[in-house]
Amino acid sequence: MSYDCDVKRIQNLPLSDVRKELLGVHGVGNETADSILLYAFHFPTFVVDAYTMRLFKRYPLDAGKTYVQVKKFIESRIPADVLVYNRFHALIVQNGKEHCKKKALCEGCPLEGSCKKCFD
Repeated sequence: MSYDCDVKRIQNLPLSDVRKELLGVHGVGNETADSILLYAFHFPTFVVDAYTMRLFKRYPLDAGKTYVQVKKFIESRIPADVLVYNRFHALIVQNGKEHCKKKALCEGCPLEGSCKKCFD
């Protein structure tokens, strides 16, 4: 379907319909679709990326092992709000770049002492 670059028109559609359409585009997966929905169209959908998966693997929560499981876990516990999802994701990314790297730098991490990695 053509939207003539009309963002408002897209924003008036159900999120699930737009997400399904984005996922139908060759090369667009869950993370890309959710990034477009959240950051470009301001739909309340949480973006799960490598930083998110690493954090929830290390933190003592049973958030799931797949993109969809982690997304559902977060969205079922945090109100559907564009600004909240945007900022929460930004905090996860910042923590992932500063502390929760592949080789964790736990000293000074805001989650130090409660993360599984701290007890390895």
